[in-house]
Amino acid sequence: MLGLSLLGIVLCYVDRILISIAAINMKADFNWTDTEKGIVLASFFWGYLITQAFGGLLARRFSGRMVFALAVLSWSFFTILTPTAAYTNSLFILVICRFLVGVGEGAAFPAVYTMIYRRMEVSKQSFAVGSLMSGSAIGTIIALLSVPTLIIYFGWAKVFYLFGSLGLVWAVFWFALVPKTIPEDDSLDPRELSPTPWKLFLTNKSALSVFFITTTWSICSFTTVTWLPSYFVDTFDVSSQEAGLYSLVPFLSLLISPLWAGRYSAQLEERGMDKLAIRKLLVYCGIFSGCFFLCTVAFVQSVFLAALLLFAAFLGFGVAQPGFAVMSKDLFPNSGEVMFGMTIASGSIFSSIAIALVGKALDMTGSYTVMFLGIAFLNIIAVLYFHVFASVDPLESRYES
Repeated sequence: MLGLSLLGIVLCYVDRILISIAAINMKADFNWTDTEKGIVLASFFWGYLITQAFGGLLARRFSGRMVFALAVLSWSFFTILTPTAAYTNSLFILVICRFLVGVGEGAAFPAVYTMIYRRMEVSKQSFAVGSLMSGSAIGTIIALLSVPTLIIYFGWAKVFYLFGSLGLVWAVFWFALVPKTIPEDDSLDPRELSPTPWKLFLTNKSALSVFFITTTWSICSFTTVTWLPSYFVDTFDVSSQEAGLYSLVPFLSLLISPLWAGRYSAQLEERGMDKLAIRKLLVYCGIFSGCFFLCTVAFVQSVFLAALLLFAAFLGFGVAQPGFAVMSKDLFPNSGEVMFGMTIASGSIFSSIAIALVGKALDMTGSYTVMFLGIAFLNIIAVLYFHVFASVDPLESRYES
């Protein structure tokens, strides 16, 4: 299950990143401004947030196995349709198509997390989460490494057809190889029939600390991966193929750090270290180091140094991820996947705003400095709030009582 889930997440990120690379050529073909380009790039996240918010509920009701499969089929179909939408010369139609890609992808993580929570032992969940987070890096790297070259030889449109079709093939293997189990698919744990504690999600300070740290981390991840190819082209005057290579360097670190941090977290927990102390250790070390290196990127003049510093920054951000990603389940053992989906939805909302604002800022200033410094500032504020209010004590028992 974990292997095919990982492959599905890889495809998820490849299909997400395609537009960031293809948009360099599409901007020239369709005479977009940076503001229009930003709107196209951001439209994915408007759809993404919808199913992120409710994907956990869907997975609980209809099974993570089925929801994940339908999510892959959905986003793959609209990925294939993206070139057709673009060639209508209607920005609105293209935005709708990318919106629907986002709707499909938004259900992926809540669905796969539901399966992890139900099918795996608690001590192995951090490792599984770290593995899936590495899948996001693998997908990003595959896209940044292969798509620029494929565009040169085959054109940007055929890249959408290729990777969209791979999702359809993946679904065949998923249904054939991933078993339908009674606990996960045919029945609900009686505890999951209890009311979802919506009020606690939105008002409890410990829950909000997870919301804030996830949101700012998502802004960092989504905004940078969306704009990095353009950053290297605009700032250092490299080709789109070179920009793809430089852009993948930061995400090589995400192959390493989430997986290592997840395994290290599990080892510390097995040794009896306090769970909250483990979560905070990963978050502090990861976010503060990541923000430091991200700030330095704003002022460098060398393309090689910029890529190296971005690698160091994302090495840190990757360490932080397994620290906060499992805290929804710490706080809400019976409905953690619902809260997790809502936290990612929150990240999608503000990421879409940030992505669009970067485009506007570029039209006004021609500089990416605001993007890097703004992302670092938001993450530091979130960590300070997390430091004060973070907790791993379950909250649902209070709600039910």
